[in-house]
Amino acid sequence: MLAGEYLALYGLETFAFPVKYGQKLTVWQSESDGNELKWSSLNYLGETWFKVEIDTDSLLEKTTDNATVSGRICELIQTARDLNPNFMLKGTYRVEIELEFDQAFGLGSSSTLVSLIAQWAKVDALELQEKVFGGSGYDAAVSSVQKPLIYWKNDKNKPNWALWQMDLEVSKDWFLCFPGIKVNSRRSLKEVKKQLELISTDSFMMAQLDNILQQIKSADTADSMELSLEIWQAFIAQSLGLKTAYQDLNIEQMKGGLCKYLGAWGGDVFLVNKLILTANKDKFESMEVVPWNEIVLNS
Repeated sequence: MLAGEYLALYGLETFAFPVKYGQKLTVWQSESDGNELKWSSLNYLGETWFKVEIDTDSLLEKTTDNATVSGRICELIQTARDLNPNFMLKGTYRVEIELEFDQAFGLGSSSTLVSLIAQWAKVDALELQEKVFGGSGYDAAVSSVQKPLIYWKNDKNKPNWALWQMDLEVSKDWFLCFPGIKVNSRRSLKEVKKQLELISTDSFMMAQLDNILQQIKSADTADSMELSLEIWQAFIAQSLGLKTAYQDLNIEQMKGGLCKYLGAWGGDVFLVNKLILTANKDKFESMEVVPWNEIVLNS
């Protein structure tokens, strides 16, 4: 998520991009009598980090090496079956899911999983996301469409999106910096829920925030985009009482600089431009640093 964080639940637009790495779900089905699903999850190194065996009649785990993860898998499958009663009724199954990026990078392992299970079960990914994880659903939409989106919820809380693209020249000097600290976005949202509700009922504040987002939407140069993103970050930090990326990293703001969190604040990933990266090499030397245009799908 480039911008729109925290306010996506309250009708404002969110600007979001897919990345070149995701997850791959492979399903083997046997038509023979049986009621078992064997699930294996592999990390980006090809190592199995999670296994569970599930009774497909009750959709309860039989054996597992991580009760928390298996509980979420069972919930996703049960909800998918609620949405499609014909899903996975007969036979035995073996499922293998392969992650193409480090899970600590926060690039959407949950949302891509929702999208994959929705495709398998032939159900709506956003409906599945809403019932299991809640949230705005922007990440499930991006995972399903695999295109940059402007995403918003209408006054009936229904999801909407439009395709959007950003010129490669705008982001040619941008970098994603991964500190390896995974942030739970649902917990992060909960911590500022009271302030968000106050903002959402303040028409003047919402108009100001929307105005900044419109500047982001119309920005066609790196300078105008970066300035708009910096204004958005400052506005959100002041309104919600959050530390900016600058404050968390203990670095100075610079004219022409860009340094902000993407998505939930406090970890996952920083977006910085070349000016900030060059001036603060020591702050980023322990992080995985990847050029934006090498990993993000801009169009």
